[in-house]
Amino acid sequence: MRRNLLIVVVLAVAGTFAWRELFSGEKRACRRYVSLCGEEKRADCESLFEQARAAGGDELVDFGADCFTSANSCAQAVGCSTGVSARLASAAVGGFFKGLSGGK
Repeated sequence: MRRNLLIVVVLAVAGTFAWRELFSGEKRACRRYVSLCGEEKRADCESLFEQARAAGGDELVDFGADCFTSANSCAQAVGCSTGVSARLASAAVGGFFKGLSGGK
């Protein structure tokens, strides 16, 4: 019984790791970006998604992931990157003005 439980726990941990590292929207999006624009874009993509998660949360990450995975050319993928960056800048400016107004 303990052995079966241990096997289930190990499989669950391995499955969670595999999902996060291989199949998450961010990882698929970056793989698509790299396939369209070249390996040198991988670090840019991963950094973009880290910033998007920190500043915009799941909504912005999902927007970017959907955009990148549906892109059919490098130009479209760069447009997705620009769109995510613009939304990040918009959130930063919104936070700035919210701070100016006393946080209301």
